[in-house]
Amino acid sequence: MKKNPVIVVAEDNPVELLLITKTLAAHTGFSVHAATDADDGLAMALEYHADLIVSDFNMPGMNGFEFCNKVKQHPMLRGTMFILLTGLEDMDNKIKGLSLGADDYLTKPFHGGELVSKINAFLRIKFLQDELAGEHAQLVALNEDLEMSFNGIIALLGNLIELRVPNAAARGRRAADIAVWIGEKFQVDTDEMQDIKYAALLHEIGKVTMPDSVLTKTTQEQSEHEREEVAHFPIRGQLITQAIPRLKAVSTLIRYQMENFDGTGSPDHLMKTEIPFGARILRIINAVEHVLSTTSVDMDAVRNELLTRKGNYYDPQIALLVNDYLQIASQNFVVEGKRHVSVLELVGGMKIARDLYTASGVKLLTENTVLSLNTIERIMAHHRFDPILSGVYIYD
Repeated sequence: MKKNPVIVVAEDNPVELLLITKTLAAHTGFSVHAATDADDGLAMALEYHADLIVSDFNMPGMNGFEFCNKVKQHPMLRGTMFILLTGLEDMDNKIKGLSLGADDYLTKPFHGGELVSKINAFLRIKFLQDELAGEHAQLVALNEDLEMSFNGIIALLGNLIELRVPNAAARGRRAADIAVWIGEKFQVDTDEMQDIKYAALLHEIGKVTMPDSVLTKTTQEQSEHEREEVAHFPIRGQLITQAIPRLKAVSTLIRYQMENFDGTGSPDHLMKTEIPFGARILRIINAVEHVLSTTSVDMDAVRNELLTRKGNYYDPQIALLVNDYLQIASQNFVVEGKRHVSVLELVGGMKIARDLYTASGVKLLTENTVLSLNTIERIMAHHRFDPILSGVYIYD
């Protein structure tokens, strides 16, 4: 235990107050402070940073229950041990006191040895809790330092990609935005979402090992040998990132980012759910980047690519959602007279502003369909077993 633990005694009976303080003072090492009511006891506890409070139940003004409640609610005192002294023996009052945070009871008249024994026991608990809290604070500080260092590593890797691969940083940020948006729709847990975000930011890192003569060429300008070399960038990216312990899971997503949903991709010909969820997102992001690199920001071409190859190259649910994201983000789609609503907000009379698909890719309605109550019931029936993840676009 720490040297000179501080004990505050609150008791309105002067004889009993003197008895308690003398009993405690006889034990060398206790720093004892006497109060004749709860208000003084609270002030002393704050002033002297009390480790333990011994309080009578019946006192003028605040009673022992109220005193205990104030102590346990105070940010500076909530860890202070609290022992109630009372002549009440009914169980209801004991339960109430314990529910307010009292650590124990002593029923009057009490034995001095029992009081000292309880105080010593609770002080040992208090100081163990203080040690644990101190260690926890140190761990939190160390974790913050590690997190700052790790974020520094991510920033360093991002800068490295940008120096070697033209416009990679902007593509990485866009990829991360898409990945996070998709992950939220699927309610991905926090840790997995963080890995997917880092993988999106760093998905092109394998390209830093390639010569400038390859990186500065478009796909059409590259030779067959150069295109084959570029195709190996996911494996190279995995080799770079897997050496960092925190990026082990990220490196796996980077490796599988060019696997096709039907098993025709590379490097391991995984298919469907064999491909990690984050890698399935990255596969579609790579496709979007490829289309945009070969067209003049033609979102119709992107949409055609996603919808044509969904179920073959791309996870159909993710492809539909990425298509929705791009259309929401595109200024070409944000036009007057259209808005986005959830399935639960549909009402009769609304007019569909674009084709409505379920998560599995089933087209339920075509653009310009006017909703009736029967139509909405059919939509909800499908939604229960094949959800409409992206919501519905309607005309105002």
